[in-house]
Amino acid sequence: MTGPVPPFAFRIDGMQQDPAKEPRYDPSCNLWVPPKAKGWNVASQHAPALFYCDGQTASRQSATSWSFRGRPYSTYSMYHYSGIFWVVNYDAIRHQVGDGLHNPRDENENDDNDSDPEAEEDDSGDSYSNAEGDDATPLTDWRRLRFDYWGDVSIASVAGAEDRLRVQRNDQAWVRALLPEGYHAERPESQTSELQRGGLIGDLPIIISLLAYSMPETSVPYRLPEMFRNGRWVFQHGGSLDEHGRTDGRGVIVRVWPNPPHSGDNDLRNYEKGDYGKMFD
Repeated sequence: MTGPVPPFAFRIDGMQQDPAKEPRYDPSCNLWVPPKAKGWNVASQHAPALFYCDGQTASRQSATSWSFRGRPYSTYSMYHYSGIFWVVNYDAIRHQVGDGLHNPRDENENDDNDSDPEAEEDDSGDSYSNAEGDDATPLTDWRRLRFDYWGDVSIASVAGAEDRLRVQRNDQAWVRALLPEGYHAERPESQTSELQRGGLIGDLPIIISLLAYSMPETSVPYRLPEMFRNGRWVFQHGGSLDEHGRTDGRGVIVRVWPNPPHSGDNDLRNYEKGDYGKMFD
């Protein structure tokens, strides 16, 4: 498929664990994992950032001019901690994650949250899950960011089978900018200087979340629009490790809308599949 990237709108909200709540840890490695209980994931102090991409450039939008208030095409929540990205395919502030239990033995913790989450919907039109395809079923717990492979191209998703990029080139500044080292291609045969190899596509809210994590939260409204130029995502500051925004416990929620009649869900799905080219080359 050729032609410009389909237009879309997106919203980025900051998220964090309620600091008054007990942290949750993975007993297998004693690392922090995000909360499952409703009300334990809360909004950060920063206002939501609103953007519109016309297929060639991206621009920041004001709340008064924002017209995308119906059901999003897709909604994902993501946390970063200790070089790991945790993801669910819905809004983790508005909805509990899975059974909502902080620990498996805490059977009475969420007694006031017994409503069917599949039926939940608020005035934003954001139902419990807006994910498509293999990710359509709401996840029952936070899942690590993973990848599938399409030739040499890596596909970012929550349903992937691989921990790392398939291939990476020395000239790809976006690798260090978007991803901690644990996600980089590891095997010697996965390192290449061949310009046609490597690249990244995947679920659009995940890609946008990674872009948000490449900068401090306060910079997102101003710097992120500069990263989409001439129909392509680009990276500007070279991936300097002291400039990224991957602080432990920082969370984001990203919603994406098509812009009918200029684009629809199928157009965005094809964009995620790589039909319009690699999102990052």
